[in-house]
Amino acid sequence: MQTLKISLLVFILSITISAQDFWEQTNGPSGGIVENIYFDQYRNTLFAGTAVAGIYYSSDKGQNWERASINIITVYCFESTEDILLAGTGEGLFESIDNGLTWSKINGDFSNYQIRDILILNNGYIFIATIGIGVYLSIDNGVTWQQKINGLNNGSINCLSVDSSQTLYAGGDELFQSTNFGDEWVQINSPGGWIGTITNENGSIYSLTNGDIFLSTNYGTDWINITQQVSGVNFWNFLISDGMIYGASGGQGIYLTSNNGGSWIEINNGMSGGDFIVHNIILVDTAIYGATNSGVIMSPTDDFTWQKVNHNLTICIIRSMFNVNNITYTGTHELGLYYTNDEGETWEEVN
Repeated sequence: MQTLKISLLVFILSITISAQDFWEQTNGPSGGIVENIYFDQYRNTLFAGTAVAGIYYSSDKGQNWERASINIITVYCFESTEDILLAGTGEGLFESIDNGLTWSKINGDFSNYQIRDILILNNGYIFIATIGIGVYLSIDNGVTWQQKINGLNNGSINCLSVDSSQTLYAGGDELFQSTNFGDEWVQINSPGGWIGTITNENGSIYSLTNGDIFLSTNYGTDWINITQQVSGVNFWNFLISDGMIYGASGGQGIYLTSNNGGSWIEINNGMSGGDFIVHNIILVDTAIYGATNSGVIMSPTDDFTWQKVNHNLTICIIRSMFNVNNITYTGTHELGLYYTNDEGETWEEVN
């Protein structure tokens, strides 16, 4: 019996070693589901939070990507100052002290909870929104944390925002307001439904709720749906810049309005496949970047023609693979069918 156990152990080890020797990563296909994209102005670096492969970063505005060292899968948000770089994930809050190359988990009551948003105020206060245990605050650059839930009816907070008077807003199933840095929260009127994003702009509040974008000009007392002109579009996020509102949708690309929703236009030239499923968008200098189901897309703001910027961003989900006449084909989730005839050095899309 002892001999059998030893033989079985040797057999298992040999299989493990052989498997480790056999597998190596190829150069593609490039692209995949990117949940969030963020530009760190202090480090001049783009960060992509993915749905299945952690964090990627680019120091040349998306032309090339490198994978960061982080033992985590889903990344929801980023925020930074000159001194700190944070990522909210499906398994807590992470910090990088080497410009995003490696990440370590921040210990706290929220360690195993989803961190859906991070807000850093001008005074250095850091707030995080969690699913399940409310809002937390750090006043010492993330060393210690205090739970700030007095007045919050619901422990699941999805988004945070602040206005010019330092009034805080927290959104989940309801919308809350605090004028004393989270010591007390007061529920205010909301459009009704799950709040995906909350933004303050020139004294007005914009809220993404159940796929529509709402506007309040009286601190939440009344709300107007500014996406009624495109009622069939399911918005997932939005960006406001210089009076323009860019709406990112979950299947119909990106829309633009210059008159607070009086009229909208599609700006989808160059998009294909998973590009139309846009999780969020950001503005970097004179270009807009989108986090999509086919990776990262980019367009100049003067012509709205989109292109993929996915080099080395190899995060796609492989559904199937087969080989015909020494050509390997792979069926991907969202990206379609690709093939390689040089053992994965290069990949081409099958039209």
